[in-house]
Amino acid sequence: MTIIAYKDGFLAAESRITLYGEKDKGTCCFDRSPKLFRKFAGTPRECIIGTAGESDPGNKFIAWYGERKSKKCPEMKGAHLLVLDSSGLWEWDGSDTPDQVLDDYYAVGCATKIALGALFIPGVTAEQAVHACIAHDPYCGGKVIAWKLGDGQVISWK
Repeated sequence: MTIIAYKDGFLAAESRITLYGEKDKGTCCFDRSPKLFRKFAGTPRECIIGTAGESDPGNKFIAWYGERKSKKCPEMKGAHLLVLDSSGLWEWDGSDTPDQVLDDYYAVGCATKIALGALFIPGVTAEQAVHACIAHDPYCGGKVIAWKLGDGQVISWK
């Protein structure tokens, strides 16, 4: 489970990954899974991709995005992604074309309502909203990373 939050040019995410076992094996959480990926750093094509949901389709999307080797978007069933580039914020949710996000703040993932509630408050950053999700949703946890296009980066622990 994941939360990806956006505000003021920053994408922020936590690092918890949840693995569901069979009935008798239970659920495991690990707190060191990257959810933000920077591509084409230092170029006009630079983008930051935030991945939520199933990791395999998310990883395939990251490899595909911007490479232009294939025009067809890979199958993304179970994945939900946000892409921040110089033209704005884009949501990819399983279709071949993204939707542009025109809101001042936005979030995807298991704790979206918590994040949006926090982001609504003036002065709250994307990073702080992710910390609020960690405090109130058991499927969010670990390190918080917030990136902005260019050189802006914040890494923090709760």
